[in-house]
Amino acid sequence: MLTRTLPLVAAALAAVCCSGCESTADPPVPTVAAVTVSPAAVDLEPGQSVTLTARATDGDGDVLSRTIDWSSADAAVASVDGAGGVEAQALGTTAIRATAEGVTGTATVRVVPPNSDPVASVEVAPATATIPVGGTVALAATGRDADGDIVPNRPVGWTAAPGGIVGVDGDGLVTGLAAGTADVAATIDGVTGSATVTVTQPQPTDGVVDVDPSRSFQTMLGWEGVAQIGQIECGPGFAGWQDEVLQRAVDELGINRVRMEVRSGHESTVNWFANFLADPSDPSYRDFRYAPVNDNADPRVADLSGFHMDEIDHQIQTVVDPLRQILAARGRELYVALCFVDFGQTSFHRSQPEEYAELVEVAFDHMQATYGWTPDALEVMLEPDHVADWEPEQVAAAAAAAGQRLAAAGYTPDLVAPSVENMANAVPWMTTIAQNATAMEYITDFSYHRYQGESSQTAAAIGTLASQLGLRTAMLEHIGADLDELWEDVTVANNSSWEQFALAFCSTPDQAHQYFDIVGGDVRLHEDNRPFLQVFPFVRRGAVRHGTTVRDDALRAMAFLNVDGSWAVIVETPGPREFTVGHLPDGTYEVTYTGDDGATAASLGTATVTGGSLITVDMPAAGVVTVFGGS
Repeated sequence: MLTRTLPLVAAALAAVCCSGCESTADPPVPTVAAVTVSPAAVDLEPGQSVTLTARATDGDGDVLSRTIDWSSADAAVASVDGAGGVEAQALGTTAIRATAEGVTGTATVRVVPPNSDPVASVEVAPATATIPVGGTVALAATGRDADGDIVPNRPVGWTAAPGGIVGVDGDGLVTGLAAGTADVAATIDGVTGSATVTVTQPQPTDGVVDVDPSRSFQTMLGWEGVAQIGQIECGPGFAGWQDEVLQRAVDELGINRVRMEVRSGHESTVNWFANFLADPSDPSYRDFRYAPVNDNADPRVADLSGFHMDEIDHQIQTVVDPLRQILAARGRELYVALCFVDFGQTSFHRSQPEEYAELVEVAFDHMQATYGWTPDALEVMLEPDHVADWEPEQVAAAAAAAGQRLAAAGYTPDLVAPSVENMANAVPWMTTIAQNATAMEYITDFSYHRYQGESSQTAAAIGTLASQLGLRTAMLEHIGADLDELWEDVTVANNSSWEQFALAFCSTPDQAHQYFDIVGGDVRLHEDNRPFLQVFPFVRRGAVRHGTTVRDDALRAMAFLNVDGSWAVIVETPGPREFTVGHLPDGTYEVTYTGDDGATAASLGTATVTGGSLITVDMPAAGVVTVFGGS
């Protein structure tokens, strides 16, 4: 009995529940309430024609898409076709009717004698107008005779030039299509007048992260690695990974700058590096590579038999030239920095700047003669406050001597200094170096490392002093450097160049001395370097860093404009986050991220910006996301 009554109960409940539901019936079709014909009155001479337009509207004034039937009250005076085209036939007046769903609107057409009142000028009002993209303005044209009196009821033809900026219909209604300025012309009886319409982009909507193109900072030079990929220390398997490391360094990581080294011991009576290549078990190379022997007593006359460039050749042939070729194939250039290294205690180069300059010039001459190119930069001395115990005055003297010697030989590299190991030494060292006016004629980059004395206050002081001296800044070595350091160096110290350390090396995966680990012959990007995948490849040589506004304290952002017009907006999030990016120019953007969920350079899709619209990013995990494109 209970079972038999359930359908009845369910039916009753359904009736109650649905009594307040929305109807599923189709909404009523709106009916035509009025038809308006434009222009409402027009004068034509016999044989002239004009096209009328008609709009059907409902009771709320909304335009309806309806079929219009055209007719003339007196076709002998003026005829009309199915598209509203009217042709004057004979003198007189008639009504042209437009009918939709039984509702009729009319226009009066008067056919007048030829040249009864010729038009001498045409005025368009307003004469100037400014509208946003998508906005409209209604223009009106008035014909006047030679006495300045209005000539009424003449047909008007409307045009706009150049094309694509505005559209104009037969009634003079102008619509903004794209940012720019256009002339809108009205022609009556062959006489033309015009108005100027300026179309502006609408103001972009603010996002959580906004780009601020009005604020610009440093120009980027490159992301650097030492020219070391295990070509010496890793044994005979090097050829098995050489190409992969170099290709991935460019295409995956975005390396575009490399440091190669000239050692103080390259000036010697013995070619220690050649001996090492012949017998890697011989310890002499490591014992004497920083123990120079002077070629002769005259630093202005080089005895080339006392200089050995084999180690430079080995770096160029195994790393630098292949990198140059890979980048050249992609239409880009490799920035090469030659760095002087003196970690010995017997070097005379620190106390005799002309001898230092001689070694540097020999290296440049050798590279020019052998390879047809020279380095883009000379890093004056690697970590002068470390083992070798140089003084800032000696770095300045070496920079001055080398700058003068290289310039006299026709070489004009950037000079980079002081590259101190202790970051806290950077400002006092550069302050002392800046007292040497000759050195400052050649020094272009204020460099430092991050092995001691690291702080945001020091980073800010470096950026301030560099600005005062007109120098770029560069953090050019910290083994195991992370994203936090990069962020501070780029946004606080305003770095143009930045380096972790070596490109690759044979090691266990828990070491962080290099970008890529070589483990059992396999090339693996070191885990600590994964966030750099969202920065290096997208910020290219010549990019300019611009300001950002961030309205979420948990996020941080950087923005760069590349020379090809593409934007890279880099945002770090502490966890899953949805946010918007605004104030980017119109275009298509790719969104990728590297996150704590294991994703590496993973796609989050593409987004299109139109008229200042926002890009919404749904970041699935803590990590770094890059919005790139727009060019």
